[in-house]
Amino acid sequence: MPLNQDTCRLGISTLLRQELELAERFEMLLADEYRVIAGRDIAALEQLIGDKARLLEQLAGFEQERMALLKGAGFETGHPGMTHCLRWCDPQQQITPLWQGLQSQARICDNLNRKNQQLVDLCSRHAREALHLLRGEDPGQNTYQADGESDHHHSSRSLAKA
Repeated sequence: MPLNQDTCRLGISTLLRQELELAERFEMLLADEYRVIAGRDIAALEQLIGDKARLLEQLAGFEQERMALLKGAGFETGHPGMTHCLRWCDPQQQITPLWQGLQSQARICDNLNRKNQQLVDLCSRHAREALHLLRGEDPGQNTYQADGESDHHHSSRSLAKA
């Protein structure tokens, strides 16, 4: 039996508030992560990665609850189903701003996560280039041929040998 409007509205409102709170905490973690990556604090980064994983697990749990609630109210899961459900159970649009806020927060987090990944990629590239230089290799030189075989013809002179 499908949920009634009041039960649906209350359930979705509660879940959206919880999701929004976690998404805001996730945004703060991502900002912290950027500072930690930039500062190359590996111990702090490991802690943040664990915190992020736990927070993402909680967010996924709330999302699953929201999907179950949508199904229980007779709506499809996903964005279109949520839109239709909110039109039905929230005609005064009292909780619709929570949904819009969550979507906005998700975009912010996605952008911050992308920015962090770019910083990780940059740091990783710098570390690889430093290793190549220490080994006396040209950091821009490809060590593989077009067919995927190792290129043993490049000269390398390790700084350790110098």
